[in-house]
Amino acid sequence: MIINLKLLERDIQSEPEVLDSLVKEIWRHSEDVVPKITNIKNVVLCGCGDSFFSAIAGGHMFRYFSGVPSFAEEAYEFAKYGLLQEKTLFIAISASGRTRTTIEAAGRAKQSGALVLAITCNKECPLAEVSDSHIHLNIRDSTPIPILTSMGILTMLGALSILLGFARNVLTADKYEAYRRDLMMIGDSTKRAITTQDKIGGVADTLEGKRNIYLVGGGPNYASALFGMAKLRELNVSHSIAFELEEFLHYGNIPLNHGGVVILIACGESVERAQDAVWLLKKMGVEVFLIGNKNIGNVHQLEIPDIPEPLTVIPSLAILHQIAIVMAKGRYGEKLSIKHGDYVSRIIRVTKK
Repeated sequence: MIINLKLLERDIQSEPEVLDSLVKEIWRHSEDVVPKITNIKNVVLCGCGDSFFSAIAGGHMFRYFSGVPSFAEEAYEFAKYGLLQEKTLFIAISASGRTRTTIEAAGRAKQSGALVLAITCNKECPLAEVSDSHIHLNIRDSTPIPILTSMGILTMLGALSILLGFARNVLTADKYEAYRRDLMMIGDSTKRAITTQDKIGGVADTLEGKRNIYLVGGGPNYASALFGMAKLRELNVSHSIAFELEEFLHYGNIPLNHGGVVILIACGESVERAQDAVWLLKKMGVEVFLIGNKNIGNVHQLEIPDIPEPLTVIPSLAILHQIAIVMAKGRYGEKLSIKHGDYVSRIIRVTKK
């Protein structure tokens, strides 16, 4: 499998404009769906890979904006071991709509009596066929590395959760309008996050050659850490490792020492605990790059606009995409050969179409 890094860079650079062009359509999709799900008691979000990371972020969005108990499940785990309560909304996420285990998970959820909603970027797909409702986002990546599709799916989950919160009277009219405005401006927030970062090249230079790069995320931004780990691995630039913030702090024997590096992603409620991580890492002589909306401990900061914490995943991800592509192009030029990419794709998809 050959990855055209020039096309991937173009996709990454276009993220703010793509979000601007999609967000009104995403909102309309949500307005169509929400009346069907107002009475649900809980939400289970499911996917594989980047779609699972979106599910983790989406769980935070639904809890924060709609007040509905919400949980993320990895598709294979749910397909084999899943158990649902009554009046569950099951959101099956797959950009291609052809991920085998996500289709199996959606089938199990439907047999259990759940209302199954598929979110894909493929109008005609097997996942839509086994679901009660299907939201198709008209967006496609130029390379096999998921970039734009993930950003669109995250925005979709934000819109659904905000509208559901208002429909269930969890959000006041003022809160609803404020959150709606934040979502409608997510393209602008993403643009501000990346165009004001003259440090991104310097971060990439510092990360180059590091044997291990730890990405640590608090709250919703644990999903950002997972996304960042995946991009650095997919582009073959680092053996990257993602941790949830509290779990990272829990294990004092993580093999980090002087000269190590951590990308810490923390906004909102997670900032307080992130301060402990910064203190510890500085004591260890570890270099810390913070992606967040509040500077902690006088470390290198890549700033996120002041928006609701669950939505910060989107501009955080845009920054991580920028770092990953700068590192990949610096190492490989304009093309990257992935040795087993085609075989992996055949294993995880239902068809090769």
